[in-house]
Amino acid sequence: MIAVKDNDNFEFLQNQVVYKGFDNLDVSFQGAFSLEILEQLEQAQELARKNNEPELIYLNGSPIHVREGGAKGGFKYSFDNGELGAIWFVKASTDTQQWNVRVSVRSTRLAVHGYKKTKQWLHDCLDNFGCKIILESVGRVDFAVDFKLTNFVISKEEFVAPPKTMKREEGKGRVETVTIGRYPGKLAVVYDKTCEIIESRKPYWWDIWGLDKENKSFRVWRVELRACKRYLKESWGVSSYDELEEKLGDIFTDILNKYRMVTRNSTDTNKARRKSSALWQVVGEVVKNVLSDSINGLLPGRIIEVCRKEKIKQYKDLIAGLVSSYAALHNIEEEKIEEVKELIINDLGHHFKHRKDIALAAYQRAKKRYIFIENDQQKGAS
Repeated sequence: MIAVKDNDNFEFLQNQVVYKGFDNLDVSFQGAFSLEILEQLEQAQELARKNNEPELIYLNGSPIHVREGGAKGGFKYSFDNGELGAIWFVKASTDTQQWNVRVSVRSTRLAVHGYKKTKQWLHDCLDNFGCKIILESVGRVDFAVDFKLTNFVISKEEFVAPPKTMKREEGKGRVETVTIGRYPGKLAVVYDKTCEIIESRKPYWWDIWGLDKENKSFRVWRVELRACKRYLKESWGVSSYDELEEKLGDIFTDILNKYRMVTRNSTDTNKARRKSSALWQVVGEVVKNVLSDSINGLLPGRIIEVCRKEKIKQYKDLIAGLVSSYAALHNIEEEKIEEVKELIINDLGHHFKHRKDIALAAYQRAKKRYIFIENDQQKGAS
């Protein structure tokens, strides 16, 4: 457990903040894509289903990966434009009076560019895609604060919330996540972000934090405040960007006040009377001071480079495992396992000479698959 003096030390915890900013933005749009674009999405989706992988196409010059399926709510198509982009859901309708488009912006886009530039980018994409938009409706917005902590533990028992509020713990052998609240209302989530980025293979977060991933003396814990559709609409009357931006500070402060992490070192058995923990107080100060102007300053090209290196590492590990299996199947003795190199060189030479068409076809598929993490930065992430 983090030392009591540190857990209750506001100034200490202020200095442990390694990231503060928006982490999620979901927006629905009243409007529609043109029939020509919908036909492109239909053809690409058919190819994606046939090939069992996303199909690369260009919408007015912008690369996107069209997926095999859509989403609930009548969204027939879905596509994305990379880790620095968003996931898009589209209905097969040209009726601009209907809510035909929903977008979920990736957290990386918000971490690198912040809320205001992300909002502008989103509408630039819609314009470029030829999508006619009438109104927007914000469906979810998240705000996160990350702390670098040593030996930190968490429990749902440390939280106070209104009666009947859902409290949930998750983890493998230890509590890695505590969730207070539920969708589609409001939530406060505290979780081990180090664990999450390892499992989801998002190593670029170490660069966003400016931390050494090889240093095992600490872990990064995230406090994430999530304002979802019902809470935004029913409690705050929020639908448009203007309504959201006018009330952002009040919205997240309300979540912090309704779902409180309280101090541990208290003799008061009534938790509701305990003061908020120093960690919770720091988050409150961050919400008050940062909000929509939160930009981390990390260049998009660095994110792409980290993603590319991580994918190369995955393939190197895969190749190493396959080579060992290849050696075993050829009955190469353990002490002579390096002899498999010559065997593989000969076999690959034969493959590229006599089956070059197959090799080039696989190469072209890979170029399409990894277009968003190639060295030349893709247009959709700018």
